[in-house]
Amino acid sequence: MHGVTTSYRVDPVGEYVIGVASGRGYHLRRGRSTHLVRPGQLVVLDPSAPHSGSPAEGAAWAGRLLVIELPSARAALCDDDIPLSGLEFPAPVIGGGGLARRFRALYRNMERSASALERQTAVLAFLADLAAWSPDARPRSSSLARKDPAVRIAMEYLHDEITRNVSLDELAAVAGTGKYQLVRRFKARTGIPPHSYQVALRVNLARRLLERGERATDVAALAGFVDQSHLTRHFRQRLGMTPARYANATSRASEHTVTKVATPTVVAICGGGEPFSLP
Repeated sequence: MHGVTTSYRVDPVGEYVIGVASGRGYHLRRGRSTHLVRPGQLVVLDPSAPHSGSPAEGAAWAGRLLVIELPSARAALCDDDIPLSGLEFPAPVIGGGGLARRFRALYRNMERSASALERQTAVLAFLADLAAWSPDARPRSSSLARKDPAVRIAMEYLHDEITRNVSLDELAAVAGTGKYQLVRRFKARTGIPPHSYQVALRVNLARRLLERGERATDVAALAGFVDQSHLTRHFRQRLGMTPARYANATSRASEHTVTKVATPTVVAICGGGEPFSLP
């Protein structure tokens, strides 16, 4: 949600409130402490104390909010698959500018065309990274992450269903784990969340289709993208050019100068962790 306000008060009953103010700052009172929140800073408010806001400059401020509601206090303590479950954030302003920019980018991406897996995973991937800023967060062993069978199953399923609109619920059920846990474990194993892995597979498929002469206007549907703009956005991000331009370039090149890839690979896509591929 987003909007403009001159004041607010929340008496939490289990929800986490995450937001970024824009335009003007405001005074945040949480428990017995008061903080000046500046425009562009990310604020995370756990349900451990009431909080309220008032103008810092005598005028309204704008903000974008994400509210995570836990099913119950018992669930918050017992279910590891609930985002931010049981975590406290004593310092409400966290993460520096990088995490705040990711939060704003998440909002922008929700307004664009995207697959079900991309939308769902983007939110949970952000929350998984956010959870790491809590002093209560427990790091996962890197050796366990590399051998995680649930992640291996999820990777293989995305390969097998490369063009289908797989939801995060479906992928987690196939892998035999919860949605939030899958996103965390998948990223620990591969360096990227499930939807980025899916997009990488689809971009590579689109590239191969273009190389064999398929029309750029047909490739989006053939490679599993929602529409042409969805394909173009991700294709340009990864290869530095539009599908149409890539098609023109490969059609002019000789067979000896075009690199053929026999199986999908995400070696060039992994921003974290070591490059990997499936046999």
